[in-house]
Amino acid sequence: MASTFENLPFELLEMIFKHLRRPPYSVYSLALTCRKFYIITTPTLYSSICLTNLVSLEKLARTLQENSWLSSLVLELQVHFHSDQTEETHNPLLNVILQMPNLKALVLRSLPLKDILEPTNHRLLSNLMRHRDNIQIEPPTQYVGERLRSLYLGAAFEGYYGDGWLLGASEVVFYMEQLEKLHIQGANIEYVRPDLFAAILPSRKTALKDLSLLNCDLSPDTLEQILAFPNGLTHFTMKGSWPDPSGRFTSWGHSHIIYPNQYVEKFKESSSAGLEYLDLDPWYAESLPDYDSLDCLKHLVIPLHTYELQGVGLNESSAGVPMPSLPASLETLAFHDFNQVGISLDSLVEKVKAGELPNLRAIEYQKLYGQDQEATGGEDWQNETKSLRELGVELSVASRRGSSILLPENDNWPCQCWIFDLEVAWW
Repeated sequence: MASTFENLPFELLEMIFKHLRRPPYSVYSLALTCRKFYIITTPTLYSSICLTNLVSLEKLARTLQENSWLSSLVLELQVHFHSDQTEETHNPLLNVILQMPNLKALVLRSLPLKDILEPTNHRLLSNLMRHRDNIQIEPPTQYVGERLRSLYLGAAFEGYYGDGWLLGASEVVFYMEQLEKLHIQGANIEYVRPDLFAAILPSRKTALKDLSLLNCDLSPDTLEQILAFPNGLTHFTMKGSWPDPSGRFTSWGHSHIIYPNQYVEKFKESSSAGLEYLDLDPWYAESLPDYDSLDCLKHLVIPLHTYELQGVGLNESSAGVPMPSLPASLETLAFHDFNQVGISLDSLVEKVKAGELPNLRAIEYQKLYGQDQEATGGEDWQNETKSLRELGVELSVASRRGSSILLPENDNWPCQCWIFDLEVAWW
């Protein structure tokens, strides 16, 4: 009992001892108090679970076996193992997840768990789909993904050879009707083959609203296929490079040039033309996309390093290239400056004055530094800041230093094993 009390939060201990001061004090009253707190805190303790090793998995499996009612309390499960993936970890994990009928969010982020994500080992995803006959997928014995709304699939990606994994038959995640948020990291999405999965294709458009593809490799045509299923995507993120498992950096070589405007066009042509949030950062882009075709866009992130690498700046006076065309619906515009490029905001101020951006309320300029980089002086935008404020637009400038600055989404990992350094990204 002492060890149990040692692990309790101070606030709970304080409440317990305050209660025990009330007469009559007895071991029975102590047990009764602990029982009350157990009943109160159990739903909270089991609502969100993070498994970081095989021991914790075994303990959870044993607990759920002895107290099956606890499995219905689990709403979020995150798995992040450092040990090698084997059948001894895969099978118990699969069994544990299949006992969680109310699971709303599932996160699989770990290099050892790559095997689960490979085409030859996708039983987990199959069991999250509705039971239908399909020769391509092992039919699930039960349908436990009915309440699943958020799914993250990722393998540890540090920018080195062999970090990527093939999506393959795991493309079934694009056909989950109820899924609202889907994040995939480090995957090679060569193509999707809906014709091979006809038996499980949704009878109606999916509910997907938020799609994030980090360090993924996919063509505009593949994106077009994916966009055919959501009823109306509102948030889309695609950034980071992807090294081919063979060791060849496909997204960084000149034989694999990416044109951002091609991706933007795919949104315009799809049912996701109502996109509200866009963070599109393909490496080695050769052309500036025009965003004005996305007339529902409210929040836009523009990475400055992309254009600087090709010798194309956003400063009209130095490069003669105008600010990208922006939609009138835009409310927030963010610049992420990775290479300390610097920009001129003169043309943006003129656009606001001319009434071309009537809904713009905030501009964020963020300088991002690697661990070993020296911070430079701030931009002198006093005149622009004053002009924008008079027009109802706030300009904020900030700097950030860290190992995961290229992909701040990685800050949500439960440990620091994920490191994506600027030096690795830029050679």
